[in-house]
Amino acid sequence: MIAGFPVHRNPCQRKWTVACSDIDTCSHRCSTALPTNLPDLQNRSLTLCRRKSDDALRLAGSFPFRALQKAGGELSSIRVLVVEDFLPFRRFICSTLEQRGDLQVVCEVSDGLEAVHKAEELKPDLILLDIGLPTLNGIEAARKIRELTPNSRIIFLSQESSPDVVSEALSLGAWGYIVKTHAGSELLAAIGAVLADQKFVGTT
Repeated sequence: MIAGFPVHRNPCQRKWTVACSDIDTCSHRCSTALPTNLPDLQNRSLTLCRRKSDDALRLAGSFPFRALQKAGGELSSIRVLVVEDFLPFRRFICSTLEQRGDLQVVCEVSDGLEAVHKAEELKPDLILLDIGLPTLNGIEAARKIRELTPNSRIIFLSQESSPDVVSEALSLGAWGYIVKTHAGSELLAAIGAVLADQKFVGTT
């Protein structure tokens, strides 16, 4: 089932614009690629690839996420791998995820091949995956990840809006696809849909 959500903007949120034609490869890394009402995240301290003890690793078994529980019935965190090579946008993603208390970013990477290695090592519940990545693009990375950790659910978060690219991404078994310019309003909606066992395609 495909879940579609209309875009709802907070009245105080300014429209987000992208100055460069390709945010994934633009050497200028324009600041206008981020929502203008974001706080200054440049100096935010990030702990990359936080390693957790064995009891924090993903429990054996398959989805839905609501079945993930620790001993004693306590719900465990949903473990997220963030794959994005543009640091300010990656920080924006992590900041957005913090709005949900049940999401735990276990690792951040900026390279497609590294994403494959970390997905195999950590077996996260969710993977937020860009397409325009160095070393290995997101489409090829997703192919490998699906083989290595089939229970990890992939949501693509990319500048690409072509129907052909979206279709190819979903054909690989991805659970969602969001265009970056709509991430501010659609990222949490997409995650909510995926947690409810629904696929999500955002505004393209």
